[in-house]
Amino acid sequence: MIIKPSTVMRNNYKLISEYAHRGGEIIYLTKRGVGDLVVMSISTFEKREEQLMLYNTVMQAETGRQKDVEEAVDGDESIARLKAKFVE
Repeated sequence: MIIKPSTVMRNNYKLISEYAHRGGEIIYLTKRGVGDLVVMSISTFEKREEQLMLYNTVMQAETGRQKDVEEAVDGDESIARLKAKFVE
């Protein structure tokens, strides 16, 4: 993580661009000492978007798995239901 004042962006865009492209760094820009902007290269942004999509897919799969587990019935309960429906 790199933190720079916003004046660096205004006065030396090339430096910020080099930071962003070197190793996929994310640059936090401050304005009067307070966080203001985040700058990153397009490739870093695309990688982060892919990660977020993957995390979302995994989360959906986990939610579906948990729902299936909640709806699952154990064997004894299934036999009891079948007997009640067909035998009695």
